[in-house]
Amino acid sequence: MKKRFPKKMAWATANEAHFLENTSKSEMFGHFQRVFYNACMVLLGQMKRCFFVGLLSVTVVSGVSAENSKEKKEGSVPQGQYKGVVPGVSEVPAHVAKPGRPVKATWPGFQMRKDGSSRLFLQLTGPTDTNLLQTNAGFDVHIKSAKIQGKNTRRKLDTRFFDTPMVEARLVKKKNDLYLKVIEREKVMPKLSTELNKEGYYYLYLDFPKFESKSNDAPSATTKK
Repeated sequence: MKKRFPKKMAWATANEAHFLENTSKSEMFGHFQRVFYNACMVLLGQMKRCFFVGLLSVTVVSGVSAENSKEKKEGSVPQGQYKGVVPGVSEVPAHVAKPGRPVKATWPGFQMRKDGSSRLFLQLTGPTDTNLLQTNAGFDVHIKSAKIQGKNTRRKLDTRFFDTPMVEARLVKKKNDLYLKVIEREKVMPKLSTELNKEGYYYLYLDFPKFESKSNDAPSATTKK
């Protein structure tokens, strides 16, 4: 009994028979070589893509792990958690200079107090002479024979959104002295006091009375002596 093939299969079988009858062995071998080579190239391309994707994944994971390890080593602080200097607390951040000479300003800070008053403070590595000077925009604290430690200590303290007469404070170096320049929204002269704690740090305190701010905008005047 004669086998019946579907039309497509019969056409393919006829083509294969024609190819086999009219092709020499050497041509047939070359044809299969080309087919095999093309198949190998496709497979190799897929393997390369898989390799590079895997390598990229490993690199990204390694980079994230290294960054996390670096942050842990450097003692990263969660957002919103203060880890700076607090007057009256003996522990200070590791990068803060130890007490001694020459005198260095190591940490400016601001505190709102329970009774509604506020305090601007400055930590120094030793005692030095200070003067309170009134200016057009507020006041300056003249700190004699002192230096500034680190870039962070030079940054402006912005207190616009607190109920305090002061708007901002910044340390500025002039020759061998420092000036703590304070801009106020209303002219209020603070109470100046100092403290030498048992660890040897010298604290400069500027205490403001209770104050209710009417505006959070800074005054237009500039800080000038």
